[in-house]
Amino acid sequence: MEDIDKQLEPDAFLGLLHRHLKQTSDVGALGMESDLYELGLDSMAAVNLLLELEETYGVIFPDTLLSESTFETPMALKSAIVSLLSQG
Repeated sequence: MEDIDKQLEPDAFLGLLHRHLKQTSDVGALGMESDLYELGLDSMAAVNLLLELEETYGVIFPDTLLSESTFETPMALKSAIVSLLSQG
């Protein structure tokens, strides 16, 4: 679980998200409340991000979390992952 905690630290988490965004070349411009859609997250990038998140954190996003609001900000995504991890 310690490895997961490190991966959920803002710098590591934002670095993972940054790889899927088209509109920002500087990871420093990405914050936990940034609008991912404004930064270039489209449907294809969201699917690729979803797959990477599931593999990295060992979770499966249920259909109820496959919504625009879940992928709107890094904080929303992190909250979803924490919730899934707490469900075991």
